[in-house]
Amino acid sequence: MSKRQARRKRTREDAAGQPETSTQRDTKQPTPQTPKAKTATEAAAPAEALQEKAETPSPAEEPVTEAAEEKPKTVEAKEEIEIVEEKIIPINLHRAWNAPRTKRAEKAVRVLRELVKHHMKVDDVTISNDVNELVWARGIEKPPRKIEVRAVKDKEGKVTVFAS
Repeated sequence: MSKRQARRKRTREDAAGQPETSTQRDTKQPTPQTPKAKTATEAAAPAEALQEKAETPSPAEEPVTEAAEEKPKTVEAKEEIEIVEEKIIPINLHRAWNAPRTKRAEKAVRVLRELVKHHMKVDDVTISNDVNELVWARGIEKPPRKIEVRAVKDKEGKVTVFAS
């Protein structure tokens, strides 16, 4: 028996007050927990909570207000961009793989931004969440080798990059 095993055995014996045999260790099972008896107030509390839930209408049953109807209109208005120019650009991200392993996805985003600036001849480039998630999907160490994106230039000269 090693010193470590002997030490463990001693601590077990001290905790139990008497030495354990190997069969007692192997066959030891946890004692079942007996449930506590609930007082009258504790038993009534869940019933009251159920009554409160029944009285409040669920979100599906609530009447539709005018404000809720207007929200989709504002979302559509944001999505509508006056498109001046639109290009589908296949981008090779092989240059990102020259970066250290723990910086490849960051480098891929920089390469993407740089190539879109070059193709669209602008300085202001915004990358959508879909494209960002596509680049980061396999983690920081393994960005994709190539992606195809849709670059949209609006009348203000801003370019937004979407996944195609």
